[in-house]
Amino acid sequence: MSLNYIIKKITHEEHVIFSLFTIANNNKQNFLPPIEENKKISYFNEQVGNGKEYYCLFVNEIIAGIVVLQGICVQHIYVVENFRGKNIGTTLLDFLKERHEKLFLYISRKNELGVKFYLHNDFVETESSQDELKLFWSK
Repeated sequence: MSLNYIIKKITHEEHVIFSLFTIANNNKQNFLPPIEENKKISYFNEQVGNGKEYYCLFVNEIIAGIVVLQGICVQHIYVVENFRGKNIGTTLLDFLKERHEKLFLYISRKNELGVKFYLHNDFVETESSQDELKLFWSK
């Protein structure tokens, strides 16, 4: 990746947490729900307390991508529209792969681009239903 970037685990940085809610809600993403402004920090802290980890990839101090992880389950990867096609998603996934022996996720069959992305990045299908696939990766 030729962009200068940094990946940070988000824990208590209020301005970043509010930015995550804005990104999620403006782009109809479900990694953070639309809730009242005064409840966002406590909701985020509750999610972290329940084991979710939020990582942001910043380019020049701007959030370019987000990954949400719970244990070894990749719950969400989102790349901000202006940064798509710049390997942000792959960089976030590689970041997780460096830190874990294995990862898995569930993905809708309808998300054809997402399925293709994960299969291209060495995930394999382990289970499936009519609506969803379980994909697995290990070192």
